[in-house]
Amino acid sequence: MAFFNSSNEPSAIIAKEDFLLPDYTPTEALHRTNEMETIGSAITPLMHGKSGTNLFLTGPTGTGKTMCMKLIADQIRENSSKVIPIYINCWEFSTKMAVYFKISEALKLVLPRRGLASDEVFEAILGEMKREKIAVLLILDELDSLVFKKEDEFLYNLSRAGIDRGARFGIIGISNRRELQRFLDGRVASSLRFSTFEFKEYDMAQLGEILLERAKFALVPKTYDKAVLGACAKVGAENSGNARLALEILLKAANRAERRDSKKIELEDVEAITKVIETRPNKKAKRPLSFHEADLKLSEEENLLLQILTGGEKSSSEVYDEFIAKKDITKRQIRNYLMLLEAKGLIDTREVQIGENSFLKTKIYTLKIPGGWINGIHNQRGCEGVSEEK
Repeated sequence: MAFFNSSNEPSAIIAKEDFLLPDYTPTEALHRTNEMETIGSAITPLMHGKSGTNLFLTGPTGTGKTMCMKLIADQIRENSSKVIPIYINCWEFSTKMAVYFKISEALKLVLPRRGLASDEVFEAILGEMKREKIAVLLILDELDSLVFKKEDEFLYNLSRAGIDRGARFGIIGISNRRELQRFLDGRVASSLRFSTFEFKEYDMAQLGEILLERAKFALVPKTYDKAVLGACAKVGAENSGNARLALEILLKAANRAERRDSKKIELEDVEAITKVIETRPNKKAKRPLSFHEADLKLSEEENLLLQILTGGEKSSSEVYDEFIAKKDITKRQIRNYLMLLEAKGLIDTREVQIGENSFLKTKIYTLKIPGGWINGIHNQRGCEGVSEEK
């Protein structure tokens, strides 16, 4: 049997799949005019040699936060040589040094091969910005990672650089978690003075228009209809207005239609793909996973903490004792993993007073998802409590 087809024949349905991929940045942000204007107003002073407004963009997954910022970054590159926009995904670059090197790379700053301290790299960055008389717009997507790994303190230096060192940074933080700011280091929060702007969910009609606009370029004409786009939009609308999800389903439905040698995407293709995605990665879960949960990659330590919490809510001391009995790490490390799980929306945390007449408090941790899902993650790898994904 031939598994690979070397034919150069064009696809029957998919013309340019890039238009349906998550990383694609359109030339226009449909239904995000107000959001674009708000962001633009905050950044414009930076382009005129003044201090801009630092923004914290929040809202559900797939509501256009990253897309809008990438689109604005492209527009800045086209219209100004005095502001360098730098997009960083903080789950990929999750340390102060990693961020500094991304900035250095964008500034085309040549650093010596010998190991440099972070302060030396920062000084080199400031020197280059002042020499070239340029400002930096730092777009920190998935800001959660820096905050929950306690790597956010350097943002204080960046936010103060314009006042103390004559080099201007604009900072845009992006997160699905509106409450993330309360986890920021106190000095950082006070210095950044984030203005919060929330992206609302797309409704079904808006998602339909977004899908139609992308389909015009991504798919061969007459290979889809309004019913197919509507079915994809419906799933996105039911999952917090997630445009990314709706586009993913449309692309996978198109692929499925091609595999069965159809010349058109049918509703059955959308329904089949939706069922597959709803139950990933564990088809035996007690309920379908939310799409956000399905995409999470958990470390061994995070999985172990979730397993501990399947027995019900537990105090911090109970969690520490159970965890250390199975894996010997410090309490501080355990706290960091707990904060990561809270950032990912998998656990809840609350403080309670210890005793009626005591000023002491302890934290109580509770699972936000059913234990069946957690056990499913362990079982699918055949090794309870261990995840090989990093």
